[in-house]
Amino acid sequence: MVWSRRYRRRLRTLGLGIVAFGSLLWGAVDIVGVPAENLLLLFGQAAIGVMALICAAACGGWLLHRIRRIKK
Repeated sequence: MVWSRRYRRRLRTLGLGIVAFGSLLWGAVDIVGVPAENLLLLFGQAAIGVMALICAAACGGWLLHRIRRIKK
């Protein structure tokens, strides 16, 4: 199976991002001494916040689209 260069580049970037994220978590837990439970809790809260922001932006975009459509 031959993958395109573009797909391999995206896959490599994704892999490097996951490894970098894991390294940061490992460093925070092992070197700094942050409890893993606190780190996971904060990560979950940040993920929920990002999802809420994305949903709010999507709703705002949809609303602006509807308003422009009604004005025409």
